[in-house]
Amino acid sequence: MIDVFNIIKEINDKKVEANILPRSASHNEIMERIKKQAKEDINNLVREKKVLFHKTINGLSFEVVDDEEMEKAKTSI
Repeated sequence: MIDVFNIIKEINDKKVEANILPRSASHNEIMERIKKQAKEDINNLVREKKVLFHKTINGLSFEVVDDEEMEKAKTSI
């Protein structure tokens, strides 16, 4: 799952290596990395069948379900 401290540290370290100033991580840089990591985490949870996803009018929604509900969902797809 998302580790914000390490994201900030990685951004800082990359800037130090590339000799980029300022070496601090901007809010936008941090949020971009968090968004990317969150998407990967959600995809993994869906792939591992720990979370169901639903298509909605405006996008997607996600639901944690127990094993019995997951079996019902698999057979209805």
